[in-house]
Amino acid sequence: MRYRIQNLYLRSGIPGPEQFALKPGISPEFSMIKDEMMKEKTFTLESDYIELIKLLKLMRIAESGSHAKYLVEEKMVCLNGQVEHRKRAKVRPGDLVELADIRIRVQK
Repeated sequence: MRYRIQNLYLRSGIPGPEQFALKPGISPEFSMIKDEMMKEKTFTLESDYIELIKLLKLMRIAESGSHAKYLVEEKMVCLNGQVEHRKRAKVRPGDLVELADIRIRVQK
């Protein structure tokens, strides 16, 4: 199973947890560089909210629902600056979703 998930990372181009996880002792300069390298995307909502895993699938960050669930379970997704562990968290207009080097701003 682990091999299949790592293979998904290789095909999708999304770094795995061991490649982008912040470790204790990383300097603030690194985090500023990381902020500058992030890709900013915008998602326009047509309803009141969208579930987090559905957003990851629609934005083509995750290849499938199981891949989206895995990203959330492994604490790779942040919602408004906090690590999100709820797969079906409601993402509303004004929220910011971050994953690796991707930022998604949700707007109405």
